[in-house]
Amino acid sequence: MSKIFFPQYVKGRKYGIEIKVGESILDHIRKIGGVEISSECGGRRICGLDIVRIEQGYDSLSDLSVTEQKFLKQGKLKSGQRLACQASVIDGLRDIKVFISNIGNYTILTDMIQRDVDLNPFVFKKGSRVFYYPKKEEGICKIWQ
Repeated sequence: MSKIFFPQYVKGRKYGIEIKVGESILDHIRKIGGVEISSECGGRRICGLDIVRIEQGYDSLSDLSVTEQKFLKQGKLKSGQRLACQASVIDGLRDIKVFISNIGNYTILTDMIQRDVDLNPFVFKKGSRVFYYPKKEEGICKIWQ
C-alpha cells in the first residue's frame, strides 16, 4: 500500500502514513502524531492557511477546487501547491510527498538537555550576575541587567 510522507518531520519522513483514497491531505496529517499545520478554521475550508507543496504524487490528488483556483489567480498559491483541506487522494497506487508551508503554532522551549553551557569569552557569570565586555579593546567590564 502507498503512503503519504511529510519529510519535515521525523515520523512523517521515516514512516509516513498509509493512504486512504477519498480523504484529504489534512485528514492524513491529523492521523500522524507530531506533524503540525495551520488550519485556523479546523478544516472547514475557509481560512486558506493550510498550504502544502506537493513534491511527489501530484497526479494522485483531486483537481483544484474553486477556492484553490481563485487563490492561484490571486498569487496566494503557487504552482505545485494545494490547500491540505481541499486536496483529496483519488489514487492510492503511488507514494505522495508533501511539504507543509505553514507549520502552525510555535511553543517556547521550556526544557533543556544540557544545563551548563560555555559562555562567550567576553561574557562571564559571577554569582547571579552576568558581565560582558562590549568591545574587546576597551577592557571595561559592564553588568548585564
